[in-house]
Amino acid sequence: MGRFILFILLLGYTGYAQLQINEICSDNDGLLQSANGNYYDWIEIYNNSDEAIQLSNYYLSDDKHELDMWNFDSAVLGAGEYLIVFASDDDVINPNEQHTNFNISSSGETIYLSDGKTLIDRLKFGKVNEDYTYGRLEESSELHTHLARPTPGESNSLSGTIIANRESGYYVSEFDLHLTAAAGQKIYYTTNGDDPTTESLEYTGPIEIEDEYEYYKYLDVPTTPVDTSGCYFAWKKVEKEISRCKVISFRVLNEKGELGKVYNKSNFFNNPHDFPVVSIITDNQNLFNYETGIYVPGIHLDDEAPCSTGNYKMRGEEWEKKMSFSYFENENLITEHEGGMRIHGSGSRDAAQKSLKIYAKKKYGINKFPNVFFNDLDINELDNFIVRATMSDHSMALIKDAVSMESIRELNLEQTYIQPVVVYINGNYWGIHEIRNRFDEEYFSEKYKLDKDSIDIVAPVVFGNPWEAKYKRMKVIYDYIVENDLSRKEHYDYISNVYDIPQIIDYYIAETYFANTDWPGNNLQFWNSEVDKKYKPIYYDLDAGWRDREKDMIEFATQMEHNEYPNPSSTNVIFTKLLSNNDFRQKFIERALYLVDNVFTYEKLKPIIDKYVNSYRPELGRNIDRWHFPESETKWLDILFRDYYEFARLRGCYYKEHLVKHFDLDSSVLCSVSSVETTDNEVLSISPNPATNFITIENISTDYVSIFDLHGTELMKLDSRYKSKLRVDISGLSPSIYFVRMGNRIVKFIKIN
Repeated sequence: MGRFILFILLLGYTGYAQLQINEICSDNDGLLQSANGNYYDWIEIYNNSDEAIQLSNYYLSDDKHELDMWNFDSAVLGAGEYLIVFASDDDVINPNEQHTNFNISSSGETIYLSDGKTLIDRLKFGKVNEDYTYGRLEESSELHTHLARPTPGESNSLSGTIIANRESGYYVSEFDLHLTAAAGQKIYYTTNGDDPTTESLEYTGPIEIEDEYEYYKYLDVPTTPVDTSGCYFAWKKVEKEISRCKVISFRVLNEKGELGKVYNKSNFFNNPHDFPVVSIITDNQNLFNYETGIYVPGIHLDDEAPCSTGNYKMRGEEWEKKMSFSYFENENLITEHEGGMRIHGSGSRDAAQKSLKIYAKKKYGINKFPNVFFNDLDINELDNFIVRATMSDHSMALIKDAVSMESIRELNLEQTYIQPVVVYINGNYWGIHEIRNRFDEEYFSEKYKLDKDSIDIVAPVVFGNPWEAKYKRMKVIYDYIVENDLSRKEHYDYISNVYDIPQIIDYYIAETYFANTDWPGNNLQFWNSEVDKKYKPIYYDLDAGWRDREKDMIEFATQMEHNEYPNPSSTNVIFTKLLSNNDFRQKFIERALYLVDNVFTYEKLKPIIDKYVNSYRPELGRNIDRWHFPESETKWLDILFRDYYEFARLRGCYYKEHLVKHFDLDSSVLCSVSSVETTDNEVLSISPNPATNFITIENISTDYVSIFDLHGTELMKLDSRYKSKLRVDISGLSPSIYFVRMGNRIVKFIKIN
């Protein structure tokens, strides 16, 4: 083993031989301490020669266009010796240690070693887990890997590390997987997600990875009680073939009889998906064990209260399970890491397909995940995120929250970011999910560059006593609202100094316009920081919105006669009292009319709905095969028409009626609901319905009749002059929902095979 030196100053000695970058630590939290007591990232240089090398003519850089960024100065590195250079950006050189004038990116980059002009060595690396390193397998090797046991100033050790000749990814044909460990160490592996033990298969030679699969028995494990009514969507047995990928997990058994770190790989041989793909690998006991599995009813199910009990209802770190997470886009592996997972949500935990909360933690070797999901979100790293199940949308439309969030992008609101994905668990298709940001102190700290301890997030907890005692400042504000007359300037001025009024106005307009009836007694949150002390609302979870286009939500959110969910007086009092102030009320009215006429228009909302319908539809059949959810594509399209397209087209007129009613506005702001409202009308009839190849349209009283698809595209314009009845060939139409329009009358029909 070579001698470990931080820095040796030997003037006048020269030599030339082979220098190389041997090991890099890009997230040094407690691995190696510098002389000043700090933990900087570091680069290890090795002299792989029989001669000492004068370093004064050598440079380190993280920019290939500026190879001479940092010089070692007059130093000599002896034969077979190692030199540690801290990448602190301090540009310090002294007899004891030296620091570069640049940092290392924790998300990965390339480090260059040169003579200022000619490249001598370089080391390219991606995300390296905290207090792990990346380096050469052996000092003379050209192979590099993540090192499970960092060795600053020493020969790199392969102990505990396994080298695979293939990474997770997409392959066009079967291949042999070669695994390499340190001499004398055995490798054990599994192919179903389970952590390998000494009872697992022992690696004795290349493993053939092919597009063939054993039956995954855990598909037969119910993830809800089978007979549940009144809860979320119950588990049903998978009856059709589902998509699969090949997973393999492997680890070493060292000379001491200790099992090492588990490595997980996901390999795909085809890609039927347009969405990005997530592969989660975890020991099956973490999910399905009767006593400890987080995805099953298990030991905590009470048959007398099936909707509120079960293992999946349990919370806290003791119900967090280790897993491996791989994320692919366009058949390319974007990121892969370990982390923790818990079940996420409230009532939706009862659903067969469940949402997951994913955590980065030091014990998993990673403090933060790279934000590779949300291009529009100006955050580089995430402490955690949510993988939300489509069954959380109890309307069965799947796209409600995604459409809702994109519909308010023009508003100045803190809102959810969503990336639709397809998830595989232990190699088995798990259906459509959505990756979402999670609102917590770490999120706001990263987004706004704030001290995490300065951030306050508050939410109603008990409807009759709406603010937890720990939220003392918000409780003071809440009590002030309740006890004072906000129509008076001095009291409203106080509230204006503690609430972000423009955001509050946009928030209440959005919630009431999109008719969220799981609010404000639920899904009501505010946040602030010590830097900007004004509380701002958080816009999230619109699953209960977009249903009743005629709903008077202003009345709903201001009633003060009962204190029951979903609109208790204890939470309604905030909006009600604010509206009692003339200044707030006038700003609310003006902003609401502007948004209805310019932002929440059918012309703007329809393309957003179209976008998500078109992106989800190719995946829908596979989701139905896996979860029997939604019931069918026809049912899904019917929901979309009723809850989305018609809501988007008609809501504005109804909302204006509510504004006129509550604020005594001039009727000139109104639009005629009757001029845009369309319903099935008994005068115009279609038969048969559903239909296969032909329909008969009767009771026609206009010169032309048109047939439209779900997106409002006119497919046929039929000449009906002098006719009261038409027989129409629809054999060329795909199975879906269509509409026949005669003047202002529209009737829906369904085309089936």
